[in-house]
Amino acid sequence: MRAIVLMILLTIAFITAEIVFVIFTTYEDSNFDNTYQDASQQIIDGFYGNIENKLWTAQTLSIDLSSSANGEWPFVTFANFEARCNGPRHLSGASTITFSPLIRRIRLAEWQEYAELSYPLQNSTFVDAYYPHENHPHENSTEPVAYYPTNRDIEDGIYHFIDSVPSSDFGIADFSFPIWQMAPSLGNASTDLVGIMFNEMTNAIRGEALEGMLLREGGVMSQFQYQDSNGTDFASYNSPRSTIYYPLYGSLDTDKVIVGSLDMEVQWEAFLEDILDEADNRPLLAVVDNSCGGTYSYSVLGVNASYM
Repeated sequence: MRAIVLMILLTIAFITAEIVFVIFTTYEDSNFDNTYQDASQQIIDGFYGNIENKLWTAQTLSIDLSSSANGEWPFVTFANFEARCNGPRHLSGASTITFSPLIRRIRLAEWQEYAELSYPLQNSTFVDAYYPHENHPHENSTEPVAYYPTNRDIEDGIYHFIDSVPSSDFGIADFSFPIWQMAPSLGNASTDLVGIMFNEMTNAIRGEALEGMLLREGGVMSQFQYQDSNGTDFASYNSPRSTIYYPLYGSLDTDKVIVGSLDMEVQWEAFLEDILDEADNRPLLAVVDNSCGGTYSYSVLGVNASYM
């Protein structure tokens, strides 16, 4: 009789323990799912919030530059460009900020003459020590960006790249967007322009974004820029990034006319940072799909994000 009672008690204890284990495991799984869903939604919301903040930064700088243009468009060079971009670069996390005037084909020769006379005025003694590349080193590369040498000077005119080799761009298209000023300066020497005078319309990703900016008459973000596999950009990026293009206006009146573009190049880590709490030690994997092909993974831990 005692054996039967003991067996019954052991059975009840086992069943109870199993039920408690199942309930506890279910609670843990449910709690993990809820925590994961909360963190995932927080990252998604924070991602869109980061984009919005960067667009506001671009708009503020666009208004500042548009209202201080010192000549007839497109014959404009902004004084103290690097210094004026210093704050916006820090706020946006942008690697570089560039200015590209819109050059109509009919004015190409005039603008070339202007460029040859004005280029020395671009020299700046301002030094900006903010280099977000150093904050986002790629584990497989010590050089996050490789800028192609050009062996060109201003007199050689606007150019594009074919298979990573610079070639003169003769303005066959109706308009061009040559990069004219850049912050920070990439150490442009008169005999080796890095970026300066490169026609952004000749690169598919940049050109598509600029056409979208003209069509929408507002800010747009480019597709992923990564590794320049077709050799048509002035740089090859070893970690994904996108460029925010924001219009510059000839006047800030109601009837705005777009006369140039303000370009903010941002590494994708900067879109995923400062979203979770600093003390949050849950490592999350964010996978970003590119609609044009390609999937990129990022580790998000607290306020930091890194490309994997």
